[in-house]
Amino acid sequence: MGVLLANLDDGSILFGPGVIYSISDEAELILGGSIPYGEKSSYVANDFALDVKSEFGLYPRSVYLLGRVYF
Repeated sequence: MGVLLANLDDGSILFGPGVIYSISDEAELILGGSIPYGEKSSYVANDFALDVKSEFGLYPRSVYLLGRVYF
């Protein structure tokens, strides 16, 4: 599975690949992540200033593992 989101105004992209493994009829494991692309924004802690340069440039890269059991 996967998702691709794009902001045409600032040229940023978010790609989210994933894999679903069915353990049984009632359980599955999902491994996925998010890969952002875009100009990084700047943050100043003391003045709480945030200069947003692109929408998806704010997102961190991440990986997740999810287990689901259905009753």
